[in-house]
Amino acid sequence: MTDTEAIIIRYGEIALKGKNRINFENKLLDNIERIAKARPKRTSGRFILYIDAKDMQKTAEKLKKVFGITSLSIAKEVDLDMDKIGSEALERAKGRRFRTFRITAQRTQKRLKPSPDIEREIGAYIVEKTGKKVKLKDPDLEIFIEISEHAYVFTEKMQCHGGLPVGIEGNVALIIEEKNKKELDKSILAGLLMMKRGCNIYPFRYSSMKASMKKSANDKKSLKLLEDYGAKTIVIAKDINEIQTKALKMQCRALAIGNTIGNLSGPHKEIETDMVILTPLISYNEKEISEKLKGFR
Repeated sequence: MTDTEAIIIRYGEIALKGKNRINFENKLLDNIERIAKARPKRTSGRFILYIDAKDMQKTAEKLKKVFGITSLSIAKEVDLDMDKIGSEALERAKGRRFRTFRITAQRTQKRLKPSPDIEREIGAYIVEKTGKKVKLKDPDLEIFIEISEHAYVFTEKMQCHGGLPVGIEGNVALIIEEKNKKELDKSILAGLLMMKRGCNIYPFRYSSMKASMKKSANDKKSLKLLEDYGAKTIVIAKDINEIQTKALKMQCRALAIGNTIGNLSGPHKEIETDMVILTPLISYNEKEISEKLKGFR
């Protein structure tokens, strides 16, 4: 018997990697465990995380910053029994102000009944108990039911960034440009986009900038974004030669910078290095950079 809360963790892109799928899943599991201090259980294209109920919301918010996760739900796990599923769905409706609702069922394993049958039966039960109406398009309340080894009942899907798990695609050094806020934001976004593609990011900043620049609260918050999403600790270097030396010792074979097509003559235009130069923002304009970065905050 079961009657406990759990976090459902969904992932998408990494499931398309064929023979490498197990490696991608294991890296994602490692990254989740680092944040949640607990290792999820695998089940049919999902991970199920069991932690103390009082930590559920806080942990879910942190997991939203783990690349590779497409969405999360805090759910009640119940046995594969229609009466128990109906009772939990009714419980989720209690205390909510709504006139219309719908039941959305999904089976990740072929257990119990077909999804449409589950939706009709549980929907009829909620109508009987509450007097509310079913509305399939734009209801006031949507109750989700996922069926695998157990049933999971919830009302919210928290959207995440997807992408690939950090660390699956090797190490990349990142130069943090700090001459002004725009250049700092470009550097931060360049690092985030490389992490979303699965790279370990080793951020570097110049010692002259560290000494001369007084950072605002927003600047510090931007720098912390890299850490929140899984970047390594910032490394200080005096020049590009020292960055290259240290980066190679860290097994970085590429160097990411925040240059765009609009500032190819700006920062880092004359970098001389044996490393591959990556410019993930090359096609972005200033507005797109601002909006993209806002999505990560």
